[in-house]
Amino acid sequence: MRRIGAYFDYQLEDLTQDQLLDYFHDLLGRLSWSAVKLDLYGLKFFYTYVKHILSTENGRVTFRYKDSKTKRYKTRTLPGKDFIRLILQHVLPRRFRRSRDYGFLHPNSKGLIKLLHYLLKFKPSAWTVQMQPRAKIPYPCCGAAMQIMQTRIKRMMFISGTVSPAIAGGSH
Repeated sequence: MRRIGAYFDYQLEDLTQDQLLDYFHDLLGRLSWSAVKLDLYGLKFFYTYVKHILSTENGRVTFRYKDSKTKRYKTRTLPGKDFIRLILQHVLPRRFRRSRDYGFLHPNSKGLIKLLHYLLKFKPSAWTVQMQPRAKIPYPCCGAAMQIMQTRIKRMMFISGTVSPAIAGGSH
């Protein structure tokens, strides 16, 4: 962030897309991709967290955030150390990697998961519950069968003493 701040004379609030493209194009000509990537992640962090700080007075930070349930922006004021604690919850220690980005947890590893199933002789179908088709519901006026197009509540099934959503078969 120091490098990008110095490049734009520490005026990062209202950068245009063209300014950012020029900056990163210039940076790619001088530095390696790993150095450019650090600036990119720093800028993303700035726009995600720091730009939403509205004021800092008397050791308290007032910031704006989007409520995940209502999808609306709200304002919150916290002591400075609590605000920093909230931000640092999203920062991994140096040399740590998110495990969901590697190995069989990676989003593109469906083939690897199938291979693991084969090697471990694991059959996912043995762990899924086969649901019976739903009984026909007749219309009260004419007796014809209703056709259910969509439901809002997932059907629940008991599997070994616990309630879980229906996994395979039947309509949801």
